[in-house]
Formats: sequence, C-alpha cells, structure tokens
Amino acid sequence: MERDFTLDPYPDLSRPNTSDYLEHLSWCWRFLHICGTGICHLHVMVGSNMAHLLAKERQFTRLRQFVSSFSVDEYAILYGDEKFNRAMIRLLVEESNYVDALCLLKNGRFYEKDESLLQTWYEIHYKLTELSKGRQLNSLDKYRVRKRQPPPASIWPENKQPRSLRAADTVVTSVLRSWFHEHLERPYPSRDDLAELARQTQLSSQQIRMWFANARRKKLKCQRKGRPTGRATSRATARSTTGL
Repeated sequence: MERDFTLDPYPDLSRPNTSDYLEHLSWCWRFLHICGTGICHLHVMVGSNMAHLLAKERQFTRLRQFVSSFSVDEYAILYGDEKFNRAMIRLLVEESNYVDALCLLKNGRFYEKDESLLQTWYEIHYKLTELSKGRQLNSLDKYRVRKRQPPPASIWPENKQPRSLRAADTVVTSVLRSWFHEHLERPYPSRDDLAELARQTQLSSQQIRMWFANARRKKLKCQRKGRPTGRATSRATARSTTGL
C-alpha cells in the first residue's frame, strides 16, 4: 500500500521516529525537483530540516551526499539558514575541514547564539594548535589559545559578549582619560572611584584597573623616553664645563 505523503516539512506522523521523518523529508526534496517549481521557501524548509536531522543523527556520509547534490542556487539560498549552517559546521568539523568551518562561524547568520557555537570555535582552534605543536594541549595552552583566538561577534551570546576596552566607544575612554589627567600626581582610583567609574562606563572594576595600569605604564614609558640617560647627562655636563 502506497503511503500518503503531503508536502509538509513538519509531518504529523503517528509515532514519529527518525527514519520516518527522514523518509518524508527525502520524498519532499525529490518532489520539489520533479515538479521543477524553482527555488522557493520550501527548499529552505525541507533542506535545512533534513540537513539538521542528518547531522543530529551523525549520518555525515549521507549529509555530504545530500549537500553535494545541491545546485548553486539551492546552496546559495540555504546558506542563509541558521539550521543548515549549524549542520554544515558539524559536517566540516567531522571531515577535519577546520578552515571552512571557522569561515562559516565567522560569516554565517546565527540568531540563536548559544554556548555550543563558542565551544565549537574553541575546539577547532585547540585541534589546529595541537596539530601545529604535535602534542596534546594542557589547561594553560588552552587558556592561551582562547586569549589569542577570541570568537567573532557573530557567535557571542548577548549575555556573554565581552566589552573590550579596545572597542569601547569614545564616551567610555573620555571618562577614564579625564579622570586620569585630573589625578596625574596619583592616578590610582580608590574603591569609591572605581565604583563611580564603573557606573559611568558600564565596565567592570577589573577592566578599569587594567585600563589605568596600561595608562600609567604608557605615561612612565613616555617620561623615560623624554629623559636622557645618566651617562648622557654626565657627558653633557662635562662638555659644558670644559667648553668642548
């Protein structure tokens, strides 16, 4: 008896299971190609759901075959779908194609940003570093990798997105710089000062301390460059005394 399939990427099957769902999606995909309706939103719905399910079930060989069957137009329209991009990242990592996986993490569209994207980013860089060093990474190595390879803004969850002082707006830096110049004789903010500066800039106390530490270091470096060394000073004094 022939099964009665409808062109619905979300079928309401009795006792649904993975094999039934994949069979249904596969039938929908073939139907779209047979009808020759052109690229439409159904291609995105069916293609993204099928790719997602194949990646979830770790059927990567079948997923690669499925993606390889795409036309240029089909791939272009599916590239803008988040569910499809997540499936492709898992496929690329499974195939050890780390460069393309990182490129997709940087340039893909991810509206539901979560920890899994961050973890994937770090795991790829851990693997690349291990390949270059020829050994497994310890905790310190992984910490250094995370510092050297911060995730792009495209995958940072909103509630965890770091506020880097390098990217801080001019209002933030002007507040800190103004306080620094007003206290040049002793540019060390107290706890109350830190609390007030944190309120004005929306930065953490640790970030503010780091900013002032860098500012003091830069000031000291400039002072040393503008001041002659002891040997040069003694030579200048001797010349002025002897008239040479």
